[in-house]
Amino acid sequence: MKFKTYNYLIIYHKFKMEVNIPRSVTDIYYRYKMPVIQTKIEGKGNGIRTIITNMEKIMKSLDRSLDYGTKFIGFELGTKTKADLANHNCVIAGKHDEKQLSLCLDKFIDMYVLCIKCKNPETVFTIKKNLIMSNCKACGASFKINESHKLSNYILKNESNKTNIINDKNDTQKKIKVTENDDNEKWSLNTSTEAINERKQQLHIDSKENSNKELVSNVYPIENFVKYINTNPNEDNFVKTLTKLKLDLLWSENNLIKYMFMGLFFNSTFKHDFYKKIAYLSHFVHTSKEMMLILMCVEKFIEEHNECIQEIVHVLNGLYESGIVDENIILMWYDDKSKVVSEDESQKIRDNAKSFIDWLKTAEIESDDDCEDY
Repeated sequence: MKFKTYNYLIIYHKFKMEVNIPRSVTDIYYRYKMPVIQTKIEGKGNGIRTIITNMEKIMKSLDRSLDYGTKFIGFELGTKTKADLANHNCVIAGKHDEKQLSLCLDKFIDMYVLCIKCKNPETVFTIKKNLIMSNCKACGASFKINESHKLSNYILKNESNKTNIINDKNDTQKKIKVTENDDNEKWSLNTSTEAINERKQQLHIDSKENSNKELVSNVYPIENFVKYINTNPNEDNFVKTLTKLKLDLLWSENNLIKYMFMGLFFNSTFKHDFYKKIAYLSHFVHTSKEMMLILMCVEKFIEEHNECIQEIVHVLNGLYESGIVDENIILMWYDDKSKVVSEDESQKIRDNAKSFIDWLKTAEIESDDDCEDY
């Protein structure tokens, strides 16, 4: 009888487009509710992915970060995920049904939202001595979050980085003010002997001394960065190092992505460790603007290394399959005039990319048909 009642309530809440938090609570008048998961499928083949279109609304109901919920689902399913902040949704590699995703969300709620004492979803996180503590606003209970799940380690690192970034920014702002204009930033790197020697001089300034000097935002330590990449750092180490470098040199988000791209593909080819390199980049590309910036970087790279123009199809496919650049951004880029290369160069690049664009447009149409049936 309970099973039938529960099924009835799920059907009822599907119609109402909301469920209780947690779903196991069968009281239709229960005050804690969240939206029912809504999904759509995009792409096909290796590029197929599932979008939870209302993920941000769900996470707001739980008072948790979109990023944390997205990461948890990725860890549970053993697949790549991305919190798409621009579109307020969650992107998951592969095809997954709503039932499977709802079960993942149930587990997230049980581990990271509900109070262990009163079972109400009115808890907030605090970080104390490398422990994630949860404090319940309803009953006042305080307890430690289970550390065994991968998400717990991610939360600890993320919260620690936020604290360090805030502290570093406050210290830096007291010492220096730098105004950057992204439209006037340099896209290419001077590799002359004089320029290299000048950058080396900047790089060998003691870090303590450097903190008291005016930093020049367009000085980029590319030679040292290439050496660092050649040490094969793990992704966590890479993110931490680049975040610190950004703060030390007062780079904008645009500068960070441009300089990373130039450093990662310094060897004048896309072929060498392409997927490993874009995996590094994926940690810093979240918004539509950043996705478009990556495509602009590809254009500039091809302009300087014209022999790589034949690789554009493979590059676009790799960025798309890896979920780094969305299909709508690629199509938008293709239809627009380039802002960073000449008109002739832009046309050559797009002519070489046409076969992939044609495939992508076909896949988009088929995906829309699939979503209607789904």
